[in-house]
Amino acid sequence: MRVGVIGVGTIGEIFAERLSKEGHELFAYDVRDERLKEITNRYGLRKAASNAALIESSEVIVVAVKPQVFPSVVKEMKEATPENRLFISVLAGVETRRYEEEMPGVKVVRIMPNIPIQIGKGVIAISRGKNVTEKEEEDAAKLLSPLGVIERVPEEKIDAVTALSGSGPGFVFAIVEALADAGVQIGLSYPQSLRMVARMMAGSAEMIEKTGKHPAELRNKVCSPAGTTIEGMLVLEEMGIRGILMEAVSAAYKRAKELM
Repeated sequence: MRVGVIGVGTIGEIFAERLSKEGHELFAYDVRDERLKEITNRYGLRKAASNAALIESSEVIVVAVKPQVFPSVVKEMKEATPENRLFISVLAGVETRRYEEEMPGVKVVRIMPNIPIQIGKGVIAISRGKNVTEKEEEDAAKLLSPLGVIERVPEEKIDAVTALSGSGPGFVFAIVEALADAGVQIGLSYPQSLRMVARMMAGSAEMIEKTGKHPAELRNKVCSPAGTTIEGMLVLEEMGIRGILMEAVSAAYKRAKELM
């Protein structure tokens, strides 16, 4: 399939890398010529002369620019012929109706991925615009499936997804960093502590998925009477760890709704 990527920042680069490995013919465009040259050379992509030229050459177009530059980018996109092309928008805060208002009849699917798509372990929320058929949404999901798990959600829930699974890895990385530092504080080397924490987090998450049990039930299995874990849990409760995390997601959600 001929796939175009508009914007080769962090997320755009990941899409370019992962999709090129799947054997698709990739085109890319970015206003930063040096960055575009770097990415096209690194992954063997074809450099488009403009956004309009990229659209004309592609069957599916991934739009991965900053939300703030959407007005200028869509202006260039309108110079092309968007008919019979599917747009996949990765722009936080930009609803599918914005594309539809600017380009009547356009087919656009809105997604919200998170950073683990880089290793094929991401979560990608997807919702389709009014001109997209169920089959076309399924085709988009199939195209994106090598990057991670696809979650279909109503578009009005995309901002919530942005705050939870989109921003969530940042919160998890901060927790991992703190736990690894704690390991150093009690005598472990940093490399070993970090390895153990990363594996512990991955194993715990997989256990939730595979058992289907509530996290509280699994937590209780670790908390033996008068044991070490319950002592640590007391500190977490006293410091309000659950409230802190919930407030962090709430703040991210509020910001997601402010972006456009």
